[in-house]
Amino acid sequence: MFPKFTEERGIPFLEALAAAEQAGGRRLFGMPVLETPELMYRESRVEALEASPAPSRSTAAASSRCASASPTSAPPTACAGRPT
Repeated sequence: MFPKFTEERGIPFLEALAAAEQAGGRRLFGMPVLETPELMYRESRVEALEASPAPSRSTAAASSRCASASPTSAPPTACAGRPT
């Protein structure tokens, strides 16, 4: 679990996950916990989520690959940054 996950704080978590996958030779999963004040309060939640940048083509392709991949068909880091 990645606590208080934001765009800025999340990058080190995802990099550590990718490094652990490489070191262990296994596919690993992480779960971001979206618990920042901007997301907790209904008044600011929609604005905070809409302010997130749109995924790039490579991110969208990786997400698509992850959604349809069996546990052994996607490369270990292909799904590391996929939103849940």
